[in-house]
Amino acid sequence: MSHEIRTPMNAILGFSDILLYDQANKEEFLNYLGMIRKSGESLLNLINDIIDISKIESGQIKLKPETFDLHTLLDNVALVAQTLIKSKKKEITLVVKKELPQKELIINADPFRVEQVLYNLLNNAIKFTASGTVELSYVIAQPEMLIFKVKDSGRGIAPQDHTIIFERFRQAPNGSNDNSGGTGLGLAISRSLVHLMGGKISVESDINQGATFTFQIPFKTEAAASIESFVQKNNA
Repeated sequence: MSHEIRTPMNAILGFSDILLYDQANKEEFLNYLGMIRKSGESLLNLINDIIDISKIESGQIKLKPETFDLHTLLDNVALVAQTLIKSKKKEITLVVKKELPQKELIINADPFRVEQVLYNLLNNAIKFTASGTVELSYVIAQPEMLIFKVKDSGRGIAPQDHTIIFERFRQAPNGSNDNSGGTGLGLAISRSLVHLMGGKISVESDINQGATFTFQIPFKTEAAASIESFVQKNNA
């Protein structure tokens, strides 16, 4: 953790000193500012993760269920993921699969926490996939149970490391994920949030076989009857 904090801080202070005391042309000036901004964003993400895990451990995070359109939420998450893929200059195709065909799916749950878990999983999928496909999907297993999947064609995770990756400040050893940075908090936070929402999370993966993260959470909807009919029809 000290390394993760010191690295962006040293970059921020170092490039700030260059701008303050050295002569730089416009191109260099903008380049240094970009590096300062990137390091600041990394440090902010780290601080947010530490605050989240601290709140979870102290029981201060409370769910705030509200009515929202799940399909719009998925589109928004996908847009952020596409931006991340573009910024990393990776040749990754992002696929979003929605089980129900209608334009909107109005449900009641905590949209912020659902989005947070999905983004964490997509961020990891993109990080550990050099090129190929990342797929986000959901299905309704019961009238009021959602199952989300984030599947990638990346380097995969050895079976013996499936438990480690959900622990705080832990990452799979180099043999699995070839340390690509990060704090090791994203999946720990995701697991805690899924449990808080009354669900569970798991992973299926092996080396060079990609990874599929699955989590399920309960939800409520006024359209439960029509959804139940749809599920029964497709399971018949």
